[in-house]
Amino acid sequence: MLKQFLTLLLLMTFTLSAAELQRGSFAVVFDKNLKPEDAKAASLQKKLPGEAKTFLMPGRFVYNLKTLDPTYTPIKDAALVSFEITAEQDEEIVLGIGVDYWFTLFLNGEQIATSEPEGGGEIYENGFYVRQYKVPLKKGKNFFVMHTRPGIASWNIAICNLSDLVTYGPYVFEVDCNSAVVALEYCVPLAVWLRYWEEGKETEKKLFKSLTYGTIALKKQHRFELKDLKPDTVYHYEVLPAGKLEQPDAPSGSFKTLPAVGKKHVLTAISDTQFGPEERVSIIRNFIRNGVFKDTNLLVSLGDVTSTFDNFHYMYFNTFLDVFRQQGVNAPFYPVRGNHEYRGRDTDRYVEWFGRPYYAFRHGDALYIVLDSGEDKPFREKSAYTWRTDTEIYFEEQKAWLEELVKSDLFQTAKVRIVLAHATPFIWYGRWMSRNLGKIAECFMGEDPAYKIDLWLCGHVHSPFRYDPVTGETAGPAPRDAKQKSIGVPEWDARRIKFPVYVNDGPGGRGVQCSVVRLEVEGGKVHLKCFGNDGTLMDDIVIERGKPFDVKNTTFIKFEKHESKKDKTKGK
Repeated sequence: MLKQFLTLLLLMTFTLSAAELQRGSFAVVFDKNLKPEDAKAASLQKKLPGEAKTFLMPGRFVYNLKTLDPTYTPIKDAALVSFEITAEQDEEIVLGIGVDYWFTLFLNGEQIATSEPEGGGEIYENGFYVRQYKVPLKKGKNFFVMHTRPGIASWNIAICNLSDLVTYGPYVFEVDCNSAVVALEYCVPLAVWLRYWEEGKETEKKLFKSLTYGTIALKKQHRFELKDLKPDTVYHYEVLPAGKLEQPDAPSGSFKTLPAVGKKHVLTAISDTQFGPEERVSIIRNFIRNGVFKDTNLLVSLGDVTSTFDNFHYMYFNTFLDVFRQQGVNAPFYPVRGNHEYRGRDTDRYVEWFGRPYYAFRHGDALYIVLDSGEDKPFREKSAYTWRTDTEIYFEEQKAWLEELVKSDLFQTAKVRIVLAHATPFIWYGRWMSRNLGKIAECFMGEDPAYKIDLWLCGHVHSPFRYDPVTGETAGPAPRDAKQKSIGVPEWDARRIKFPVYVNDGPGGRGVQCSVVRLEVEGGKVHLKCFGNDGTLMDDIVIERGKPFDVKNTTFIKFEKHESKKDKTKGK
């Protein structure tokens, strides 16, 4: 049966099925006189005989009927179990079934599967269902009835639609010169490992096992951190069931590690896509359609993908990252955590998928430093948003990590150093996050900082602007309201911030409600372009360390000098 199972997995991996097993539709009738013929008749009548008991199939898709009939007699007793699968169209699915011990399953009077006379056997083998069956469904409700008898010790039944075995991924994150992360999630808990190889060297496949103190976890979400890879090399990978099993059509993909030597490349960053799901999808597609993400080597989110993560997968993947992938933008993805990634019931999934929220990666001569700005509000026990947020020790850890990074060859040998953060380093806005960053990235700040960076790229403000530390000028879009002033960076911030700062747009501000910043990096030069959501070029500048911005083309206006003595006093 395992061989049959592995063949059927061909249909499981990337087939998108609309069919859904209704976990709340399960019902059972116990009677030792019941026969398989009774299940056939009930499937035609779409109703169980007698008085049925209902139950909810757990998320692991395994239920023990003993809990409903603790006085059962092993082997001799019998039951009929019914359940429904709804389909949006006529289609064929793969149904995973495991019963301890005997079963025969019917749909509309037709026998789908049976374990007679040998019995059901084990429910799992290396995390997978042992028995799988192709099942034709009709559009609408499909009523199944199973005849089953218990084994000696238990009466477990396991039923799951395996056509959508992989629910999210596989995704490739945080690719570096010699490392990468591959992650995916299944609809049922599985034990899996990853096999990878260099392009053109299929005979030299390597096996990567994600072990937790000696075991491979049986779980839905898996994250593989591949290390000791070669720079500028294409790797292929496939995710397999753990053990001596082959999976011909396993979840698979490829990625290319970043080069270790200088090479021109493009980084494209978007942020603050805090729109409704449909509008967010539409905006991203417009950017892609207008060529803003063309030839992108590095894809970055600067945080706040949405406002509240009560459903992380839907917001972060279905209406954000998956949109890029579906539209052909397959550059490796680099996430930056914003304050809104701290908010919602499902925010823990961020770290489960992406790992530590602060990290660094090198593309040739360019070093990118990703910082976590934290929440934009102080900790408050009774606050719905921040009661779980306690970042004081966490920020000390991040600061210690950064202080070690700047002493390393990774930092010292880089010709260009760019910080990717959600918030600005300016206290100008009175933002809690800016104060957090002032402590974390203290080594970059001051009139004569010990360590120099070439650009701080961020979002959060929802109004785009740029700050030139050489001229002291701030520029951005003209205000919508003529009475609103465009005030530049105050003197106290200008004394602290000796590096260029560029802020991306978001909804509700003075800009176009959403923009994308595109960096072309070569040698020690950064050519930066900012595009509106209709593809219009809003700003085009070249940044070189120690030189004023070379403004090629812009719609921005220069902001007024900040002259408030009261504000200056507050900032000291």
